[in-house]
Amino acid sequence: NFINFIDGIDGLLIGCCIPILIFSQVNFINIQIITAIASIFAFLKWNWDPSKIFMGDCGSYYLGGLIFFLIINGGDYIINFKILFIALPILLDCSWCIIRRFLNKENIFIAHKKHLYQRLHQGGISHSNVSLIYIIICATNLLITFQNNLNFFIFISLIKILFLNYLDKSFANKFN
Repeated sequence: NFINFIDGIDGLLIGCCIPILIFSQVNFINIQIITAIASIFAFLKWNWDPSKIFMGDCGSYYLGGLIFFLIINGGDYIINFKILFIALPILLDCSWCIIRRFLNKENIFIAHKKHLYQRLHQGGISHSNVSLIYIIICATNLLITFQNNLNFFIFISLIKILFLNYLDKSFANKFN
């Protein structure tokens, strides 16, 4: 459901899923995934701000199912770890939002506009720039996955967590 949560700004979800799907093709090429990647690139043109087409629940749940399929078929915990690492901004945003809402005694099952990407936009950053921030993080994570150094992964993850925290404190609307 995290994939559906993150589908609230033009181009954000599609752009973040492309590096994940590309990574899935490094060791094992699957024509269906390649077709999905090509379709996503074509869709991104129409989903970029100002979007003319929205993905909706059907599209986001499809992508979530596809990523889940990649994880359960990965067969190797290192590959699964790398897929989750690429998706780090999505995982952090959604997890942190749920935890904060729970600690504030809010009903976590009710719709809201408290994700970092939403609050960044409310704080004045354009849809395109918010999407680019997340997409660039996912794309750099894709490049970092080719390094097989756990210390490097941890170091980069901490830097990105600090960067997202900086954005939260400096540019996003307050988490009320």
